Amino acid sequence: MKSQKPAGFAKLIYSPKSLCIAFLLVLTLLYAGNVRSSAVPTHALSIAELTKRSDVIVLGTVSFVASDWNVNGTAIETRIDLKVEETFKGTVDQGKVSFHQLGGVVGEIASSVGEAASFEEGEKVAVFLFKSNRDRLQLVGFFQGKFAVERRHDGQMAVRRIPGVSKPLDQFPLDNFKLQVQEAIT
Repeated sequence: MKSQKPAGFAKLIYSPKSLCIAFLLVLTLLYAGNVRSSAVPTHALSIAELTKRSDVIVLGTVSFVASDWNVNGTAIETRIDLKVEETFKGTVDQGKVSFHQLGGVVGEIASSVGEAASFEEGEKVAVFLFKSNRDRLQLVGFFQGKFAVERRHDGQMAVRRIPGVSKPLDQFPLDNFKLQVQEAIT
């Protein structure tokens, strides 16, 4: 007599590729949960809030951007190096600071995080950084911890959270930005 399967049951078959993708997704979610609350804002952060949550605040030029697999080979991370021109809070080693964020491209594999900031070599930025539980620097509040530094049409330097848009809502003079950071530190 043949055994019959109960109605509604089917054999599920998953390809190795789909299992690998699901595994990496789970690991990425677990990794994202392994960061201090400084990295995960629930609202727009003010300069004062960013300053309070930061261990290091610097202004500089992006000198290097590279993505690679983490040490466990489970997630792609991007390292960003800045040549520091001005330090507002914390200390930097020999005028350079390196920090990491989740996501990037390695070969033909891309991993992206919706709240991650983008960086380009030669770009001038101000960044708010905190030390993660792995003792590595990361942006406070993901993209909120990055301000692009640009020259306005009137020649003055200004900072903006969202670079490259024609009518920025949050562009303001660099001197005002520096003053707000200094006031929040004291």
